[in-house]
Amino acid sequence: MSIEMTTPLLHSDVPGFGANTTNGKPVDGSAVFDSVLHCTKPNGFIGVQDNSPVVFSVKGDRFFYASGSHAINCFTVTGQSFALTGSLFGHQDKVHHLNPHKENKYMVSCAGDGIIVWDIEEMKSVCNIEVNSERTSDHHASDVFCSCWAFNDTVLVTGSKDNMLKFWAFDSSNGQLKFLHNLTGHKGDVLTICVPSSPTPIMASAGRDSAIRIWDIGEVDPNRRDGTIINIKTLALLEGHRGDVTRLRFTSSGTHLLSGARDNQVKFWDVHGQNELRTLASHLPGLNHHGDISYIELINSDQLLLTAGTDGLFKAWELGELPVVKINESSLQAILGETILDINEKQNVDSMIISHQLHEIDVQQACISPSAPLLLTTDSQHVLRIWDFSNFQQFKLLAEYAGHAEAVSDLTVLNDGVVASSGVDGLVNIFHHETLHRYGKIQHDASIATMSFSSPYSLLVCGGTDYNSFGYSVVEIPQFQISPFQKIFTFTGHRNNIISMDISPSEQIPLIVSGSKDFSMNVYRIPSISKTHEMIRPIQTFRHHQGIITCVCFSADGQFVATGGSDHKIVLYEVNSNLKLKKLIEIPRAHGSTISAIAFDRNYLYTGAWDNIVRVWKIGDKRPMHVLEGHESLITDISVNNEYLITSSNDGRCICRNVNGFDIIAHYDTEASCITASVIVSEDSFIYADEGHITKVPLPKKEFMAHFRKDE
Repeated sequence: MSIEMTTPLLHSDVPGFGANTTNGKPVDGSAVFDSVLHCTKPNGFIGVQDNSPVVFSVKGDRFFYASGSHAINCFTVTGQSFALTGSLFGHQDKVHHLNPHKENKYMVSCAGDGIIVWDIEEMKSVCNIEVNSERTSDHHASDVFCSCWAFNDTVLVTGSKDNMLKFWAFDSSNGQLKFLHNLTGHKGDVLTICVPSSPTPIMASAGRDSAIRIWDIGEVDPNRRDGTIINIKTLALLEGHRGDVTRLRFTSSGTHLLSGARDNQVKFWDVHGQNELRTLASHLPGLNHHGDISYIELINSDQLLLTAGTDGLFKAWELGELPVVKINESSLQAILGETILDINEKQNVDSMIISHQLHEIDVQQACISPSAPLLLTTDSQHVLRIWDFSNFQQFKLLAEYAGHAEAVSDLTVLNDGVVASSGVDGLVNIFHHETLHRYGKIQHDASIATMSFSSPYSLLVCGGTDYNSFGYSVVEIPQFQISPFQKIFTFTGHRNNIISMDISPSEQIPLIVSGSKDFSMNVYRIPSISKTHEMIRPIQTFRHHQGIITCVCFSADGQFVATGGSDHKIVLYEVNSNLKLKKLIEIPRAHGSTISAIAFDRNYLYTGAWDNIVRVWKIGDKRPMHVLEGHESLITDISVNNEYLITSSNDGRCICRNVNGFDIIAHYDTEASCITASVIVSEDSFIYADEGHITKVPLPKKEFMAHFRKDE
């Protein structure tokens, strides 16, 4: 088990720490409608796609990345502050590449399902070219991996898994793409394309066939197109890499080309002479990357080279001289229009000036800001980081955004705006639901099934497949040298997986309850915090269920505990003055199937089950007051505040009802087959998780009607 703090979290860092966001006074603004609403526009997506592309806008005032749900999140940049301003919805498959247009109004995204042109001022798609497996001339047949602007951003070139390059005329007045030409030649996926910043009409492309091709693309130039058939010639075939070529970059003059590949090497090529000049740091192999090259960029008038790799390292190199080999007159020389020089005698040795470990596993994508010393990096573990590199020798982490690699098992509100998500991947992410910034993480050695948080004790407890529950302080406690997210308690006693747990919301009732596959519920008393880690045994164990205890929950005042199980039974307990639980009632056939969700508000007990039904009970009664239908599969979670009841289900839908009458107000439908967890995070919104992605949506209030449509 490892714990990592990405940003120190103190009481003073988070406004309103200790406030209960779901049990405040009733708020105004709830809407009353004559038909059911359907949410069509989420507020945002929490999480990061694995290997997510990242890019700054041309002005550096925004950056973009792909969320876990394949939406593209947009953040504004103000100095060293970053704010989510919206998401671009359109892709249904993995996003591979993002490419802003020079006018700062449009951006192109390339994905497994095709190409989309976005108006990033109005935050909407304006052109969508889907992949077509039938291999039509004007559609790629499979994933589009890369793109490149050419001829002053009037032409877009795209490369694909279908081994093809395609050229598109771009209309900047409306963002439309018009197909121009197909280009074949590669024998594998096209992974990278580039053109020089100089007006030289050449292009380089490479991919899984390990070969780099240089092309004469002059006939694609809009100023030269005359309606005749476009003829693109191969000028050079550069071979030397022993793995997929992943990155290409021309020098500003266009006379030299740099390439990075999955053989861990960066090579320098003389475009004039059509030959390899050298391999980066070949004289000192210990300085090389020990993984695929995932990023190369030239800065400072081509004097510095930046590289990153799947070893997690980011390096900067001071480049030696890049000579040009003297050759005879050739078609390539004529196209370049350059004077061919002899090899000079200057030093051509490259030297590494920095090497920083920016990610633990790998760096998959990176981008530097055009207007500030800011660097974006992403990895294969669903993490995006923003770095300040104004001090080149010591990069400073400014913000981190992260997601889960596997299904999200639970969501819980820690305090005003801060939420914890746990996953089958054993990871707990601590993040702010508005900024999406991850404050820290806790990494378990086993899957986590359930969490609970105590605001009075600033204690987060997690349980799962390792039979024990673990308690973490979410704040710094200087007198005991305890850091944020440090493990301080281990709660023992179960003999099988822990499925559910809850902590009393009352400071006067410092109790934790947990339910397990061993058919038992354990009760623990929260001890005083000390310097040493403590093993905590249960003060009570109950075995009133004849099956797995699937859910446990304290009432809002901490006076009652309800449990539900695979035996279809509800058991209600009362907490006495000695802080011991006593069984009040059993309801043997509370549902027709396994009870999978329980919640209290100030007046009622809510239960959901595998029979697709939610029941509402007056606390202490054995007969339900209401039976709520509407889901088409088992209930996975229930969240309630003073206005709304949110239920989520295996049918991929959340249903929002008012708590006065329980009428359905709104549906939240997803493409996922299951919503695993949901929780109300503020007076205005709730979040839900579906198969590893977390989505934030507005509650159905009048001021958010732009996010909904009414039933026809």
